[in-house]
Amino acid sequence: MNSKKAFQLEEPLLIEGQRQNSYSLLPVGTVLYYDKSWDEGHSTYHVYFNFKGEFQASEVSAESIDPIWLRTVPKEELPKILSEYPISVQDLVVILKSKKITKQDLVQILRDWDE
Repeated sequence: MNSKKAFQLEEPLLIEGQRQNSYSLLPVGTVLYYDKSWDEGHSTYHVYFNFKGEFQASEVSAESIDPIWLRTVPKEELPKILSEYPISVQDLVVILKSKKITKQDLVQILRDWDE
């Protein structure tokens, strides 16, 4: 591998799926390999996965790249994401710490939480 810049995540990042309200989390510790920055104000990164087994997929053209968006979890979106996406306690703790959410903010999130 060449000498690309690499970054190890200290907080989970939100992966926005191709479908509306389709989210996943890229876990803490994942390494992102820098690709390039764009004039539009965003950058692209590569993530490498080891895979064992079989999966169902349709083959697509490799001539064009169709990236998905990756971003931090904004403080104001946390209640919505918690209600729509199952998240581990460990991921939640890391997100809360990284967003510097106060106990008062957390109490409000819990009050607004629909069970």
